Amino acid sequence: MVNVILASDNGYAWLAGICMLSLFENNKQCEEINVWIFGDHISKENEDKLYETARMYGRKFELVDVNCLDIPAEICSGRYPKSAFSRLFAWKLLPENVHRVLYLDCDMVVEGNMEQLYNMDFEDKFIIACKDPVSVMYKWKVGAPTNGVYINTGMMMMDLDKFRSYPLIDKMKAFINKYASAMHYADQEIINGLFQGKFKILDSPKWNMMSQEYQYSYEQLRRTRHPHNYYTKQEILEAQKDVRVFHYTTCLLDIRPWFKNSKLKNADRFDKYMALSPWKDVEKKEMNFNNPKFKTIKMLFKLPTPVAHFCTGMLHAYLRPTYTILMNKIKGH
Repeated sequence: MVNVILASDNGYAWLAGICMLSLFENNKQCEEINVWIFGDHISKENEDKLYETARMYGRKFELVDVNCLDIPAEICSGRYPKSAFSRLFAWKLLPENVHRVLYLDCDMVVEGNMEQLYNMDFEDKFIIACKDPVSVMYKWKVGAPTNGVYINTGMMMMDLDKFRSYPLIDKMKAFINKYASAMHYADQEIINGLFQGKFKILDSPKWNMMSQEYQYSYEQLRRTRHPHNYYTKQEILEAQKDVRVFHYTTCLLDIRPWFKNSKLKNADRFDKYMALSPWKDVEKKEMNFNNPKFKTIKMLFKLPTPVAHFCTGMLHAYLRPTYTILMNKIKGH
């Protein structure tokens, strides 16, 4: 048996559905798969298509309305929708007989058997996850120690029994009260700040292969991200041969595959599952770069590529988090 959760508002509901379909398509050997989507104002049309996707594969599915979830105002501000925090409340939203669950971001496709991961021993940890290629400054920004590990929360195995016995709400209130103005990635930073020492780190990024790990060489990744306490080049190369989950993260000027002008190496994987889904007739829009952040990156990429990578690396890895740390008077460990 595999229990899975996703979280989505209506804008991402079709991506959640395509992710769910890819899970079903590549885990037909699994006797039982149960999926819950924590939804925030999902339209009737998308709701019907989500249930249709589950029926296509004979799997159990339930759409959970997160608006019924009582999240304290100190935690859920107007900056983020409730769905952004809902996975941290999976222990409340799911039945008590669900003891472990696999969380997947909507911007993923599953490419292989997930039972090995699902049945992994937690070894007394709360969360099983992969490392995120970020600089040490991102640890300091959430009060994590230099020698700690920063995880990407797009794919997590969660021990719900551990969460149920943990004073999570009080801890979250205290964390947000201290770090709210420094947060850029919603609950990813809460998780990395609160659960240091409670992660089991996967020895391969194949379970959460992010765009920057697949699209770029290891040397380019190091220049643009300056990752600290991260996977080796050999570990990345081995993972690329057996990817279980592709994670279409934003990276520089790369365009994600649900836009028609995407040129990602693995965009065809998304297209494959989209074509099998009830959203196969959705017309992809073109991604533009009108956002000021993208305009800055476009300007930098008029420079020679090594110089552009150096500049974007310094901006992302050091200047942005350092500015946040100084402005918010954050003291690292």
